[in-house]
Amino acid sequence: MTTIDGKSPNLAHETTATIHDLLMEPAIRERLAQICPDAFCDGDLQMDLLLEAMGKYHTTEDIKELVVDENERYEFRWSGKQKAKYESQKSSTGTLRPCPEESKNWDTTQNLYIEGDNLEVLKILKRAYAGKIKMIYIDPPYNTGKDFVYKDDYTDNLKNYLEQTGQLTAEGKPKSSNTAADGRFHTNWLNMMYPRLRLARELLSDDGVIFISIDDHEVENLKKICDEVFGAYNYRNMIMVRRRTKSLNNQFADKGLNSLNVGYEQVIVYSKTDVFLMNAIRMKKDDCSEKGRWDVFWSNADRPTMRYEILGFTPSSGQWRNSKEKAEQAITNYKKYISDYSSKMTLEEYSALTGITDFIRRIPDGYGKNGGVQHWIAPSDTMLRTSNWLDIEVSQISKEIDLPFDNPKNKLLLMELIKLVPFSDNDIMLDFFSGSATTSHAAMNLNLDDNIRRKTIMVQLPEIIQPIYDKKGNIKDGETNNNAIAFLDSIHRPHNLCEIGKERIRRAGAKIIEDAKKAGKDVSGLDVGFKVFKLSESNMNKWHLELADLKDKNDMEKAAIAALRDGKNTIRRKEIEAENAKRKAAGLSPFDIELCVIYEWLLKYGVTPDCRITTAQIGGHKVYSVSGGAFMICLEHGLNRDWAKALVTYRDECLSGMDEATKSDAWHVMVADECFNDTIDMQNVAKTLHDNGLKDEHWIVV
Repeated sequence: MTTIDGKSPNLAHETTATIHDLLMEPAIRERLAQICPDAFCDGDLQMDLLLEAMGKYHTTEDIKELVVDENERYEFRWSGKQKAKYESQKSSTGTLRPCPEESKNWDTTQNLYIEGDNLEVLKILKRAYAGKIKMIYIDPPYNTGKDFVYKDDYTDNLKNYLEQTGQLTAEGKPKSSNTAADGRFHTNWLNMMYPRLRLARELLSDDGVIFISIDDHEVENLKKICDEVFGAYNYRNMIMVRRRTKSLNNQFADKGLNSLNVGYEQVIVYSKTDVFLMNAIRMKKDDCSEKGRWDVFWSNADRPTMRYEILGFTPSSGQWRNSKEKAEQAITNYKKYISDYSSKMTLEEYSALTGITDFIRRIPDGYGKNGGVQHWIAPSDTMLRTSNWLDIEVSQISKEIDLPFDNPKNKLLLMELIKLVPFSDNDIMLDFFSGSATTSHAAMNLNLDDNIRRKTIMVQLPEIIQPIYDKKGNIKDGETNNNAIAFLDSIHRPHNLCEIGKERIRRAGAKIIEDAKKAGKDVSGLDVGFKVFKLSESNMNKWHLELADLKDKNDMEKAAIAALRDGKNTIRRKEIEAENAKRKAAGLSPFDIELCVIYEWLLKYGVTPDCRITTAQIGGHKVYSVSGGAFMICLEHGLNRDWAKALVTYRDECLSGMDEATKSDAWHVMVADECFNDTIDMQNVAKTLHDNGLKDEHWIVV
């Protein structure tokens, strides 16, 4: 039997086990450099940094009182760095609650939209998505002093998030500033970014890549922590992207200091490993030549295998000098002409007769050893892209949909970044600072254009959109915040940024489908939907109590908690029902308690929440079937041997066509420990299922 707990994976424990195995391998330093690049300094493995990566710190009982070893060496340190690293390794007991009513195409979509603090969300996603994300794009706060809303509390981030979602202090002031007057201007930003980037690396596949937008405020610091987290050898590029001319947010203007307007921002690119290979993409040229040119295809060669009288095909590289389709059509027309008129006309004679001179001509004898063939290279209005992307603007409102945006990321920028990545069907993209969901919009456009089915995960903190008032206390006309609030009121949604992002995806998807159908394109395989999940406390009593701070409780409370932990994992139905009452009063749809529990179990076990779930009545009980019957889940009380027999029959229906060995490998059964009247019923059910092919490790009691 397998049991699962309510915690997300502990990165420190996993790293310790992995390194123990690697210590037995000959190429230890090379492998360690891939797993823990932050444990190396100037190319040498530093054991104290390696121990930190394994979760071994010089600490007191309180992590706030870490004792830092101040041995001198080249390294990037700041106040709170050890706490930030430690935080990236801690488990989360939180969960993601499903919201089908706020989603689009819930039953069929494989895209996710997650509301919540991205630090906790990344921890929760780790078990299911570690090593599976092909591309990450983030546009984090630039730390201008006005855009900083991620105030982490490393003692209890989940509780901190749930208390602070309103984004207001007790005095009613916004919690979104991080000014130089705080005395920790860069430190706060580094402590926010560092654990999130460490978790992001864990999620990337070996051939994965991360793109990070940034400006001058923190670009140097970002590069340093990325060198540490991803490894300096995995740095790929710093792309320069044009932005509208504006002054830097000069925090020292009162001292008389000035600076030039900055006309660009950066996108920093790091891969997970050297396995990542970037696609070559092209950009339009400003000075396109209309003349074209003739290029020699073969010259000074005496090998018959190099002589091809087809439009510029190079056998050694498999490349066409002009389009393959154009060459094939030209040759097809030539062969048809020869056949129709029983002619023995050469290709050159046919070319002269028809006037088709743009695909081949033979150069005069004596050119090179054996003569040669010149091929026409048509004029091109494009060239290979470099890291200079000043032809693309950073921010640009998408004109095809009408939503109140304030300088959203340019969809065209995201489309160009996505083109750099060699995607295959079902590869996953993640944006955990998703803002107005530009990444999702760009992915949908490209999925239609190149027919690749990329899946997306958007994560966004539900920042409250605050109204802007004039000096008289009246709502100020024309302000983006006020326009956004009016828009959200018109569609009866709460005043937060997530609602803007979700509505953008809805409208953008509908527009893409509409335009594609008008153009006669096939949209049957295009996924424009998304499943909404919200970061919440655990739905299980035992897991929820992992958050309890026992230091502040008396002996009786401690004894009661210990007894509950030793008892059954009862579902927190009353608490969720109370929360649903508040949601109903606020005009929000209630949580489905059973779906909340099921998705929490699946996530903690390592199943991705994009799976499809159906229900059936089996042996008098409601059974949830996940991914076509690979997982069968029941929460109802009174399970016994008869139910187990009925479940086996249902298994055979769901997994028909598989042989017994394959069925055994695919089949999992998950139940709550409260589903049984007594241990005898539990044992009878387990034996019946095992006798019919269920592996012991696939029998999961929660």
